[in-house]
Amino acid sequence: MEAKELLKKVRKIEIKSRGLSRDIFAGHYHSAFKGRGMAFSEVREYQPGDDVRSIDWNVTARFNHPYVKVYEEERELTVMLLIDASGSQEFGTRGMLKKNLMTEIAAVLSFSAIHNNDKIGVIFFSNKVEKFIPPKKGRKHILHIIRELIDFIPVNRGTDLSEPLRYLTNAIKKRSTAFILSDFLVQPDMVESKDAPTATGEGMHVADGDGDHQTGSDAAFDGTHDSGHGGTHDSDRGKTPDSAPGGAPGSSAGKTPGSASGGSRHANANELPGNGKVRPRLEETLRIAARKHDLVAIRIYDERERKLPPVGMLRVMDAETGEVRWIDSLSLTVRRIYSEWWDDHDRRLNEMFIKNGIDAVSVATGEDYVKPLINLFKRR
Repeated sequence: MEAKELLKKVRKIEIKSRGLSRDIFAGHYHSAFKGRGMAFSEVREYQPGDDVRSIDWNVTARFNHPYVKVYEEERELTVMLLIDASGSQEFGTRGMLKKNLMTEIAAVLSFSAIHNNDKIGVIFFSNKVEKFIPPKKGRKHILHIIRELIDFIPVNRGTDLSEPLRYLTNAIKKRSTAFILSDFLVQPDMVESKDAPTATGEGMHVADGDGDHQTGSDAAFDGTHDSGHGGTHDSDRGKTPDSAPGGAPGSSAGKTPGSASGGSRHANANELPGNGKVRPRLEETLRIAARKHDLVAIRIYDERERKLPPVGMLRVMDAETGEVRWIDSLSLTVRRIYSEWWDDHDRRLNEMFIKNGIDAVSVATGEDYVKPLINLFKRR
């Protein structure tokens, strides 16, 4: 991205984020995220109504008059943003990519932290920790973070939530408040099959039959298994192989389940993900991090990820590996299994958050994120 265009985007996000953090979130943020405790400030003469438990008896005896201790909240916090930079963030059908929504929310949280004299740092991750920005204060630091949120390009495109959680636990010594911004479509190695065969690839992005496109991608869905990483590519539009009769205009998509790399093939209902459970590896890492830090999960999703559209044969491509295949979205069985998978995945995530004492909120692309975030702050 050219420097001029980047600065323009940074300025636009700064104006919006500063306004929201100052006018809307300031009080809610301050109340929801408190400091490490109370620190002694001074003593003053006792006044009617003061709590007698705060009387400083040593000073009272010395001056033969009651004095009370005055405490101030240790307000300063360290706030960390764990930003999912995997391939699945480059998707959106409601006027905004998940990556862009994540950038705006992260910017609002950053300015809210600075307004409350808190330090803010960032961990970008894919299936490894891609970049670490140490926590600091100041507007210059915030603008640096926003530039990285807009322009950062990860080396890898997979997802492993365990990696940034381990890094957070080891790198940040004092207790912090950590916001995890992700779609929480975890890698297959974090899910083990229980009934039906699970997917081994990434989520799918597909096009509507009429070929309309929004936000740089065709209207699409994501996640036929636990890792929905995908994105659309203009080069794939309008391509319908002869071997796929009735196919929709070519769309790019995430990986479909159970395929070998390369080439294209058809997926059937039996290859779609069934029920599963989160392996202890992810939950254990989450549990350890939650013991040391105050974790808050902000789940970013797109409405098309929740439901597979019945538009015929769909060409899907894994944005991580380039693998291509076709699926029959008119099949009631395929759509039912997909819907059941999403509901089960959603339930398991919520259970994991509740079990480990993690506050969570879901925000959809195209949705006003102010209300969900305020509701999150009020629950704390």
